Amino acid sequence: MDESDSEDGIDFDQDAPLYPIEGKFRSEADRAEVMAMTEIRREEILAERAAEVERRVQDLQLKKILQQRKREQAGADKRKRKAAAADLDDDDQRKSSRPKVKASGPLEAYKREREMKGQQRNREDDRRRDRSPSRDDADSDRDAEGDSEVEWDEKPRAAAAREEAPATLRDFERARVGRTNFARVCFYPTFETSIRNCYTRVSIGVNRDTGAPQYRMAQIKGVS
Repeated sequence: MDESDSEDGIDFDQDAPLYPIEGKFRSEADRAEVMAMTEIRREEILAERAAEVERRVQDLQLKKILQQRKREQAGADKRKRKAAAADLDDDDQRKSSRPKVKASGPLEAYKREREMKGQQRNREDDRRRDRSPSRDDADSDRDAEGDSEVEWDEKPRAAAAREEAPATLRDFERARVGRTNFARVCFYPTFETSIRNCYTRVSIGVNRDTGAPQYRMAQIKGVS
């Protein structure tokens, strides 16, 4: 009896064992039939059935692995959908609780941006001024080295201005000789030359309107 002929028309359950009797035979009748065959034919059929059983076991194991992976993937997809739904709910809640932006929002943002840019430019200008040497420091350095143009140009002008400025009463008082000073220096050897071009006060009488004494300032040209 051929094995293929014995399997025709039989629909076995995938999970049911192919050969429930000792893992080699379908039934007692099948066992008796196989055992009645010649040894070579019997060993050939049993070897084919053993290989078939091994393939069946491998197929069942692979099927279980695939089913397990499908269940895990389905669980992961379900968790992702739940997480996405939760995130969507959170976004909806945040949007609903977010304060409404006024129509002037873009204008206010533009103003703030311009203000920040202006502050940044001011800070950059301050840094540049701090890094560049001041004009006063540069002038003082040039003066210390003796190369200052101000030293040669301004001083003669200042001296000329002092010479051209009219004398004040205070200037004359510095060169005036009174009685006390005259008595103190009149016997010095260089008195006659030193007293020249000094000033003195000369009485000219009494003011008619006020009755106060009047004086005139005179320059001493020489002593006789």
